[in-house]
Amino acid sequence: MNRPRVVALSGVVLAAALALSFTCIRASAGQGPFYVVPASATNECTNVPHCSGVTGPWVVIPAGGEATYLLRCPERHGFAVGGTDARVSSHDVQVWFDGQLGAPIGVPSHKTTTGAAVLFHATSGDGKAAWFQPTVGCSSLAESTQRSTVSALPGVTAGPPLDVHAASLQVGNELPYLQRQTCPRGETIASWWVAFAFIGGPPVLSLAEHLFTMKHAIVAKHRSLLVGIRTSANVDAAAGPYPHVFQMQVGIQCHVRSKS
Repeated sequence: MNRPRVVALSGVVLAAALALSFTCIRASAGQGPFYVVPASATNECTNVPHCSGVTGPWVVIPAGGEATYLLRCPERHGFAVGGTDARVSSHDVQVWFDGQLGAPIGVPSHKTTTGAAVLFHATSGDGKAAWFQPTVGCSSLAESTQRSTVSALPGVTAGPPLDVHAASLQVGNELPYLQRQTCPRGETIASWWVAFAFIGGPPVLSLAEHLFTMKHAIVAKHRSLLVGIRTSANVDAAAGPYPHVFQMQVGIQCHVRSKS
């Protein structure tokens, strides 16, 4: 199921093949530019040995919608995700992540050159625009031998998890962008997302409306996602007093064919 979560791009950049309906981010506001940050530290490394926290940007949650963001550990080898946490703009925000069976929570994919990652999701229970800032605890791996005490049970092991791919790019005010994401050969797109995030600080939610517009197409036998995005004038204003650095993330989840 395709789930365009926080996104949009313009027809000038996209070819006629992208003549699809626009999806706009609406953030009906009601909150000012100041947020109270909890006094307690984040807990992504609690009881996790050899752990370092990595914090992502402030990701916009559209009013009445859901936001998705992929956060990676910086190192490709020797690190796994040992824990997660997040800061949010209000207690009405719920944050969760996609997990896979087994441990640890996240390990580097053999098909990428990037680090272990966790795909976060967030929504606001009151239906208003909000933000969340995800954090992962990246833990170094040590060799160990573990034995399973689970006896044989009916059924078979679950198939491979969805293969996740994402690209993040810095974007400017009132500019068009074109981004493509493609599943590896033999895989097809299961779902996709686009996220808009602020690097310098949380956005002014009262101005975070119509941040960008988008057209998209899924092509090449459902393997490739092509997204065209045009940012709006509100992008610059929504940054408030923080440095005007904005990020767009386009990602896909791919069905992996089982070898069994």
